[in-house]
Amino acid sequence: MKNLLVVFLLIPLFCISQSDFRKMNWGDNINDLKEKYGDISFSKEKESDFIVYSHSDYVGGIDATVVYTFTNDKLFGAGYIFSYDSYKDSKERLKDFYSVSQRLNNKYNMDRQDQWLVETWKDNPDYLHSALDMGDVQLIESGKNEGTLIMHTLGMTGGSLTHNLLYSSIETVNSIQDEIDDDF
Repeated sequence: MKNLLVVFLLIPLFCISQSDFRKMNWGDNINDLKEKYGDISFSKEKESDFIVYSHSDYVGGIDATVVYTFTNDKLFGAGYIFSYDSYKDSKERLKDFYSVSQRLNNKYNMDRQDQWLVETWKDNPDYLHSALDMGDVQLIESGKNEGTLIMHTLGMTGGSLTHNLLYSSIETVNSIQDEIDDDF
């Protein structure tokens, strides 16, 4: 009975201590980020109604830029831009993608639906890296977890092979989409 009481009393603490992304919760403000990461020097960029704070880190054995995106002073998106360095070729980035994918699938229920623009190499996995180099395919995994949308991608963006893992508040994404839809 005593053990049951202890477990019952600790459950709220575990629920409170969970976060949406690296100690941060959706809706936290910029001051919360600075308080939780006072020892990190962030870069700041502003684009329209969005403010992005970022810093370099080493995540899952891969160099990454960690990003936190705010709108109306509330965190609604965050994530990792992996392998930003140009020295990695498509084979190395593909290995990084699979490494991150394995970790994600151990933690979340991810669904993989690649987008093929040119299907020449679609049924030949030995040439997937070539298809990535040519921009023929975008590798995409997505999932949801308690109010969070998770997108993991590898593909050509702006002429450069990019590998991203992004988390966003489903509520805020839906709200932004509603605002866009209202424009029409």
